[in-house]
Amino acid sequence: MKKYLIVTSLMSLTCLIFLPIIATSTMVPISNYDDQRQLMVDEQTLNDYHDEMAQFYRNSAALRHDIWGKIHLFAAMLTNPDTTKQEVLTIQQEIQVLTNELQRQELSFRWDLNSRFPELTTDKYRGCLGAATGSRGPGR
Repeated sequence: MKKYLIVTSLMSLTCLIFLPIIATSTMVPISNYDDQRQLMVDEQTLNDYHDEMAQFYRNSAALRHDIWGKIHLFAAMLTNPDTTKQEVLTIQQEIQVLTNELQRQELSFRWDLNSRFPELTTDKYRGCLGAATGSRGPGR
């Protein structure tokens, strides 16, 4: 009798192990502003959205690194008495070109992202204004 019970229990456990696990969709809050409302979105959608953003920042890391490098070089040049005015103006122009390119890429990315995730574009703080207009610190 004990052997039968043990075998039956093991068979039941084996069956449970191989049953498919059904994933349920979870709604999660993404923002809360002005005590007006709390936006909710499917957790998978939010994860996909964040994955897209992370991928963009990985792809633009070299450009952001170049901008920071030029900014530090610019700061060093400003404190060096041997630096000419033309050298300072040249490096400033290079920083401006790189920053403009980053802003162009960010605006294009945000436009595409908002097209793929329209439910996340309704939050007034999730728009592309800050990134696209360069109102953030360089390299962020």
